[in-house]
Amino acid sequence: MSTQKGETIKPIRLANELGIRPQQVFSWIRTGALKGYKTDEGHHVLRVQDVKEFLSKKSLIAHDRANKIDELVKNL
Repeated sequence: MSTQKGETIKPIRLANELGIRPQQVFSWIRTGALKGYKTDEGHHVLRVQDVKEFLSKKSLIAHDRANKIDELVKNL
């Protein structure tokens, strides 16, 4: 998968930023709720846009937590 660094996030980092267990993120990937990708180096990543759409659709987190993803991407 060829994407820019700021366009993806690792599942464990996403879980840490959202204050949830990594198993929850991997469960979303396993069930197909979130589309996971592997980088050329074999690392699991998620597209930030997919994550934002998923979280807003499911209303699983407060609006300010969704914005936290934008802040995280800016700091990558």
